Amino acid sequence: MRLPFLLVIALAPSGCAMRQRGFSPEPARADAAFTPFTAVAAGADGSCAIRQDATLWCWGHNARKGLGLGDETRIVRPLQVGPLAGVTAVAPGSDHTCALSADHSLYCIGRNTKGQLGNGLALSSDLFVGVPGKWRSVAVAEGATCGVKDDGSLWCWGQPDKAEKSQKAALAPARVGDASDWTAVDSTFAGRKTDGSAATFGTAVRPKTDLHCAVRPDHTLWCWGQDLIVGPNTEAAYTEANAFQMSPDADWASVSVGAEHACALRRNGRAYCWGANSYGQLGTGRGPESVTFERWPAPVAMP
Repeated sequence: MRLPFLLVIALAPSGCAMRQRGFSPEPARADAAFTPFTAVAAGADGSCAIRQDATLWCWGHNARKGLGLGDETRIVRPLQVGPLAGVTAVAPGSDHTCALSADHSLYCIGRNTKGQLGNGLALSSDLFVGVPGKWRSVAVAEGATCGVKDDGSLWCWGQPDKAEKSQKAALAPARVGDASDWTAVDSTFAGRKTDGSAATFGTAVRPKTDLHCAVRPDHTLWCWGQDLIVGPNTEAAYTEANAFQMSPDADWASVSVGAEHACALRRNGRAYCWGANSYGQLGTGRGPESVTFERWPAPVAMP
């Protein structure tokens, strides 16, 4: 997302003030064994990231084994999810997760009571199962999954938790409409077309949060919307017109917003998260017993 220049710089706290109020800068000493992340995604109560070696790493609640971590134990630092290789994109959800590989194969893992894994069954799985076809984009919502195939067609499966009672669950991908000009979808059942326009489809799903974040062209990180992730006791209702700068640095590459937390990737490949840590979804290595909320971006523990 490219945001226009916002004339609110003078209202944002200074870098010094941010550090005094809890922003955690990058560690001073580089770790020679560190492998940079190339993408990070925040889900409902967990997070996932892709390393430069195209391996998949996740942390957080792992409810119903939905992050592919083998059990339902809270994971407070990145743990490799396998045996997927060549991962290019990941979409973590509340109880199931899907990932794309370099050859455009799609795999999903976790709860499958509504067919959200897309393999034609209604049995949950703690192993990744393949979804037929070749895919370019995937997104998950509670109880459902949608994706765009390589030919630009749009498909969905499962049943959104907020769906009308008359809507039946689809155990395998079912095509949505006849259009073949889709490029990407997101968890609210909205997507983008080849001409750059936005479009919605099916039964709309409420966004995971009312908070929005974006990295501006100058690589600064900004958020607006509800105060849940911006920080407790925030008096202002931030809008896009008075977005709040989350960090004094100008080296951010991307950001992803979950239900009660958000994660962002710096240009050097280090991941940071902030917000609620009730399930260890910040990945800092500290669980909810010691840290329940981080107001400022905190570094994700190195795998």
